[in-house]
Amino acid sequence: MERPWPEPALAVPAKASESRRAWLDHPVVYAVALLLLLLCLMPPDGVLSDNEEDYFALAAHAVSLSPASPYTAVFDASRHRAVSEVLLGGLISAVGYEHAQIIARALAAIAYAFLLSGILRRFGLSLLDAVLVVVVYALAGQTLMGGEWLFNGFEAKVISYCLVLAGLYMAATGPSFLAPTLLFAQATYFHFLVGGFWFCAAMAGRLVEDRREFGRVLASAALFLVAVAPLFAVIAWSRLADGRAFVQPADLPPPDVIYSIIRAPWHVAPFLGLDSFLAQWLPGCVAAAVMLAACLVMRSCWRLAW
Repeated sequence: MERPWPEPALAVPAKASESRRAWLDHPVVYAVALLLLLLCLMPPDGVLSDNEEDYFALAAHAVSLSPASPYTAVFDASRHRAVSEVLLGGLISAVGYEHAQIIARALAAIAYAFLLSGILRRFGLSLLDAVLVVVVYALAGQTLMGGEWLFNGFEAKVISYCLVLAGLYMAATGPSFLAPTLLFAQATYFHFLVGGFWFCAAMAGRLVEDRREFGRVLASAALFLVAVAPLFAVIAWSRLADGRAFVQPADLPPPDVIYSIIRAPWHVAPFLGLDSFLAQWLPGCVAAAVMLAACLVMRSCWRLAW
């Protein structure tokens, strides 16, 4: 006579597999695994990258009372980076360049690990899925259109992206728009392009999800503009003031040529001509448009299913 229930020997492996899967997807284990991966991508080894050397030197000079050397190559200080430069410069003054990099990278990796853990678990990704997402992003060059480079060292942009990830999570899960709006505003003070772009993206996402949120989104936009108004005033004032005070020497190229084409050509290369733009920015624009369309289609299918 056939037994109507499975043999115990067959049930034990299934229970063991479920137990192992539950252990791997535990929030702490999930975050620690991502942390180990991120420490491999941005090791806190005290060896500054070329980008870190530039920004760390600017930060150290921002809190220093002594004038910069006339022979320094670090000349692109900007007043709108004051918040990040004062924080990083204070750390450098306290522990030195190498130890500051170790501390900053380690803290960034910890923040990313727990933020990504919350976001990816929210999407229902297993630990293996999460690891694959981060690895694929790193292998793809950590960039879509504008050189995001989240795990490529430490700079103000890294802090901004941590705040943006927290804001995106809260905007998707929380009932209030106040906290995410303030997080995006803080991110803007560390990097105005990152914070501003992702605030607009988050609000657009809420409108796609529910068009009845238009009033709350409009109120959040007003609050965001008020919060970042001092920063944009500083940017506008510093650029206008620098333009009036600068006298171009006859034997030197203009400062925009020095900063962009000579020092950092990758910042301006996509805009040198139509061919350069099509080669460097169009693929990212198309990829972003395809991903947005895919998300809208999946959202529509999900609504029809329910």
